[in-house]
Amino acid sequence: MGTIVVGGIIGFLASLAAQVMIWRLFRVQRELLVLALLFLIFPAAVYLVVSLVVPTPVTWLMIALLHLVLSSAYIQTYPALREDIPSVAILFVIRDTPGLSSEEVIAEMASRGDLSTRKIDDLCRDGLATKQSTGLTLTRSGIIFAMAFHIYRKILGTQRDQG
Repeated sequence: MGTIVVGGIIGFLASLAAQVMIWRLFRVQRELLVLALLFLIFPAAVYLVVSLVVPTPVTWLMIALLHLVLSSAYIQTYPALREDIPSVAILFVIRDTPGLSSEEVIAEMASRGDLSTRKIDDLCRDGLATKQSTGLTLTRSGIIFAMAFHIYRKILGTQRDQG
């Protein structure tokens, strides 16, 4: 059991190290695609090949499963970790300019840039939406992604704009 846990964690950390190196060396345009390649596709291929040639394939498949679980959780939380979360942005404004009233904090946040515009640009860069002359539209990937989250939120019993 210890081998499985250690192996899964080491595999995940190797993917994380690869991500950090790639993010520092290159300006990644389609982050979600690269994350899927680094954390899911490439490791799955490695684990599959290794499980075919070692005497204990079940152990390697269990290590791969743990890697998959850790990677899936990371990929799901990555967009939130990367974004300018409004609560954290407020903390930074208060840290940078202590003593402001609530209204002044909001005005300062607005002067630092529009978070919504950056979100739309990110969706387009990740291939989930496109800007056309008629406005924004979802790509096929965007439609699938939106449908998956709609079903997920329905299962959880949350409505739109409720967490």
